[in-house]
Amino acid sequence: MKKIFTLCFMAIALMASANTYTLSQLAELVPALEDGTGVAVVDGAYVINLPASLPEGVSGLGYDDNNIVLTKTYFTINGDLIISEGETLLFGGSSTMEVNGNLTITNATIGAAPGSEGTAKGFRMYMEGASATITGSTFNYVGINYGNGTEEGCLTATGCTFNNHNSKGGNAVINFTSLSKGNLVQDCVFENPTLSSVASGANVACGITIKDNIINKPTASTRLYPGINMSATGPYDIVIDGNEVHGAAAETRSGGIALACLLGNPPTGTLYVTNNFVENCSYGITLTGPGNVRMIGNTVLNNKYINNPNNGGSGLNITCNSANVIAKAYMQGNHIEGNVWGITVIGNVEINAGYLEESKDMEYNPGGNVFKDNGNGDPFVKYDFYNNTAATSYAQGNTWNVEVQDFEHIAEVVVDKADDPSLGEVIYMPAAEQPIEYNDFYLVGTFNGWSQEEGMIELVADDDNYMHVGTVNLEAGAEFKIITPLENDEWMWFGGIDENNVGYFLINDDIINNGVNEIYLLGDANFKVENAGNYTITVYVDYTTKETLGGSYILWMNIIKNDPQAITTISVDENSNEWYNLQGVKFNGMPSVPGIYINNGKKVVIK
Repeated sequence: MKKIFTLCFMAIALMASANTYTLSQLAELVPALEDGTGVAVVDGAYVINLPASLPEGVSGLGYDDNNIVLTKTYFTINGDLIISEGETLLFGGSSTMEVNGNLTITNATIGAAPGSEGTAKGFRMYMEGASATITGSTFNYVGINYGNGTEEGCLTATGCTFNNHNSKGGNAVINFTSLSKGNLVQDCVFENPTLSSVASGANVACGITIKDNIINKPTASTRLYPGINMSATGPYDIVIDGNEVHGAAAETRSGGIALACLLGNPPTGTLYVTNNFVENCSYGITLTGPGNVRMIGNTVLNNKYINNPNNGGSGLNITCNSANVIAKAYMQGNHIEGNVWGITVIGNVEINAGYLEESKDMEYNPGGNVFKDNGNGDPFVKYDFYNNTAATSYAQGNTWNVEVQDFEHIAEVVVDKADDPSLGEVIYMPAAEQPIEYNDFYLVGTFNGWSQEEGMIELVADDDNYMHVGTVNLEAGAEFKIITPLENDEWMWFGGIDENNVGYFLINDDIINNGVNEIYLLGDANFKVENAGNYTITVYVDYTTKETLGGSYILWMNIIKNDPQAITTISVDENSNEWYNLQGVKFNGMPSVPGIYINNGKKVVIK
């Protein structure tokens, strides 16, 4: 289409239309001029460039009835833009594409033109009610500034990869600049951004879910920018869940996850920071200013890369320096390890890191936070909890970085009123019940008269104390249980769940038919075998689960019925790499389920 020189006023540039454009249409409507201005197609990619200069009195170049306008700053589209699968859009120079409508990008590549990696900016969307939907796409060097200023429309980015953001278009790869809600950033990967990956302005109310993303080497700059940096003002909930933030393990001042209410009114929405993993940053997770935050199930590991302990390094931090507003934090089930400080609280804050009473004054909280190797100084001083406030903080039901979980020892890793009368107290007793460390297991039952002295069958442990194995001859209808010794000559007994109300847990051929049966030791019922035979019983101590049984790890059992005839009749070449279970059943390849198997004529234990 013929190029039109026109005076382009801001009012015209912000007028959205019902037009919908594709990249191929843009190339036809705004073909590149000799100086590169417009849209060029280079090696299959669409490359945009803005005019370096304009005639006197002309503020922009208008196309398609001024629905497309090029200025020295923006390539403005007054309408919707669709970028489809397999397409590539590259930004030349310091160009920005302003979309005053809806933006849809699906399985495409967005980046900087060659030579523009350090200057190209990306997208900007400020039109009221406009939405951005970005799926399965790759962004290189550029990002998006989004803020439609209303509760209508939102930004959704899912399954995308963002590489080497240069921060020229904003302080984050995805940067929220004005009010919006219903936003979602999920299953994305952010590699080596210069500043933050997802952020919002200091006074921007932004309702958003940031979930299951991976951020690698956030904030290469020495400026203090975290991987996720959200303003906590406004009425909307913010959910930050299941993300991984992997710092560079260097003093770049790269933070993990930050929420802040520094300007505007205190937030009325709730801030959920749950199940995130933050490591090797200058700090882990923090709230600055007033707000109501719930920090649950996070792991903050080795966030110690700060040149001065007084400037950061906390695993979890809550700071509110205003006397007129308050920050409230609920902390449960967090793993806090290797940081300069464990939990630090400063100013006007209310901390519930474990509250084991039923009360109208504070929410019940089982605690479950684990502290390990937090501290600083030479010689090294442990700091699990530093209460730099005048208020009482609660931290009951937690596991502290001390050998004995009692008042005297925990006091060594807590700074509070006992150390400085101007500080508030930390209520940390009772601490968490410590898991029972299982070392030995035995079988007892009708076969030995239920004796704990004679005829027990020892289950032999592997080197990791994870798997305990033994064999026993049982008559039809025989009953048994698993027992383990405790202190003071006592025993703990483990049985099954009597789901059918018959008085026992029946082990029949249906259960053991496949050779693999995960029977959890969660009940009081005896195990009863339907048929006589020689049985191999394996008890597993599941150290990975967070669930506990009476303060111990979850246990489960596998039982198989051995057929000696089947085993002795297996003819196996020692170099055949064939696999059988103890019943003589052949597998197609190495089994994936833990147990005892025959491989190359030998018994092999798979963990």
